[in-house]
Amino acid sequence: MDNSEVILEAKKVADIKGIFVVPDYQRGYRWCEQQVKTLLSDIWGAAIANKVVDYCLQPIVVKKLPAEGDVPRYELIDGQQRLTTIYILLSS
Repeated sequence: MDNSEVILEAKKVADIKGIFVVPDYQRGYRWCEQQVKTLLSDIWGAAIANKVVDYCLQPIVVKKLPAEGDVPRYELIDGQQRLTTIYILLSS
């Protein structure tokens, strides 16, 4: 695959496996309680009002990096706040 090829693939957040590298140019985690509540409210609202089974976040943009053994690695380019929030919630 050359660098001009883009592959878009929908995945369930809980099914994403690997190591995500957050480069130095990314800001630190800045979401406060209000942003987390807004995300959860949006997910809940979509599930209840629209009876949506699969809720799609805005795109999480990653660049595939060389794996560490059998573990895939990705550079996180966009979606750090959302992905980190979902990770914290799923890890709780």
